[in-house]
This record gives sequence, C-alpha cells and structure tokens, in this order.
Amino acid sequence: MLITTPHGFKLSINLPMAEKHYQKNQLPPYAPTQLYDVTKYENVPDTFRSHEQNVVDYLVGVRDGLGMWIDLTANQHLSFEVAAVASIQGINALTALRTGTALEQYRHSCPLHRKSFHRNRYCSDCGFEWPAQNYLYSECGRSSPMWLDGFREKGGNGNPGAKTRQFVFTSDTSRGVATNLIGSHRSYNISIAFYKGNSKQRPSHMTTRGSEPGVEILSRAYSKGLEIAAGAEIDQDVAQDPHPVDRYSTVLDIVRLHYVDEAYLQQFIAPQQYGEGPLKNVPVGHPGSSHKTY
Repeated sequence: MLITTPHGFKLSINLPMAEKHYQKNQLPPYAPTQLYDVTKYENVPDTFRSHEQNVVDYLVGVRDGLGMWIDLTANQHLSFEVAAVASIQGINALTALRTGTALEQYRHSCPLHRKSFHRNRYCSDCGFEWPAQNYLYSECGRSSPMWLDGFREKGGNGNPGAKTRQFVFTSDTSRGVATNLIGSHRSYNISIAFYKGNSKQRPSHMTTRGSEPGVEILSRAYSKGLEIAAGAEIDQDVAQDPHPVDRYSTVLDIVRLHYVDEAYLQQFIAPQQYGEGPLKNVPVGHPGSSHKTY
C-alpha cells in the first residue's frame, strides 16, 4: 500500500518473511502491507495519535519472524529532491544514534567524540567508520534506489566492506537493537521524516527488485512486545549525498508507523456500532465484539 503525505511524499512498507541465512542475501521481495490511517478509525486509542505538528500516524500489523523493508523509491519520481530520515524504535537506522528527525552529515569529525576523522571517516575512539550521512536522498541514482532494508552494521557509501542487517520483528527482547542500545528509551514505532530539496527533472527509469508489487498483503500481527532485530546480511548500500545538507527545507512531514499485534489491530479498525432511536449515540453490542446484539 502506497501512502502519500500532506506535502506529497511517498512511502510503502513491505513485510516479507525474514531471511534465514546468516550471510549476504540478495534484496528481499516485495510484500506490501496495509497501513491504517488512525484518523479514520475512532476505536484507535489516543496513545497512537501524536498530536504533533506535521506528524501523520498509521497502524501496521506485524508478527514474530517477519522481515521489513521501507520503500521510498516513489519519491525519486517527484519533481523535487527528497531526503528522508528513518528512526527505528528511536534510533537512526544508519547510525544507531538517537538523532530524531534531524538531517546530519558526517564528513570531517565523529558525531560522538567530535574528533577529526582519519581515512574514510574512521574514528579511532569508536574503532569504526561512520557513514557519510544519516538519511536517504532521492538523487542517489538508478543503482542505489531509495529503499532501506535494515540497520547499517559497518562501512557504507560505496565501501566494498559495507554491511546491512535486515530489519526483523522478534519476540526475543534480548535481540532488539534499540533494546540493547537505548533500553527503556526505545519506542514501539517507526518514524520517517521527509525534507524537500530543489526542483529537478523526473527520472525515466528506476531499478526494481524481485517481483513487482501485487503479492498477497501481509497485514496481521500475532504477538505482543515485538522488538526489531538485526537479522541476516542484506546486499545493500546507501549512496553518499554529494550536496550540502542545507539544500533541504525544514522537516515537512513525519510518518509514524505504530506496529501492533493482530488482536489489537482488529479491535482498533473495527467499526464502532451504535444503537438506534434513543440509543443512537450509545455504543452497543457484547464487549469486545464489533457485532450488534439483538
């Protein structure tokens, strides 16, 4: 399901089964899932309504063992440049930092230690190389489409040693990336913040993967308290944005995806039933049921 934000940005979520092999895999297939706009369902609790400027909230059903990839490639067909920051349970997917919705580039110094990089953005205190930026951008070219399959483990931006680990929903709390890195500060949602850049010419062709969208929709969740883990290695890299970060506007839209289990999802999206006559404004039916009782 492709959604469009108030400012025209595009987003869809795919939930294929998680890759099982612990080595580099090709890109997982399309498995588009249903996203539910919380403003259209009166049973959705207020906790899933952000009440924040520029934030649009959706529900998505997941279950243990599903993988996930975020498809932003439709933004590469827009008439303007787009930058997008992905926050997974409160941490950036590319840096594992709690940077929120801010666009950041790392060209000269470590964002943690503020010390100058050595070769290829290497920080001696961290003991690893940093990516060039914490976001995806639409002008990355045909060979690096605007999609995100997992957490960056190391390298990136053209480095042949780059590693990405697939987003995987798991009931094993100890495997959650945010659990291990920020503990109780983690959230149970996925946020994508969109920024608008300069006007451009639309591309005529984009790279695709596997089968095109149109497979059976996966929109069910079967367990509670799921975390997002770093699964099998995926053959994916993120292209370096050659432009300065100030070419983009302030954040225009934030899509917040709240993932829930099946029972809650069905409860939230079921239409509320009301009585007739003098009870027309009163909910009726057996508690927990979406059907009227006669």
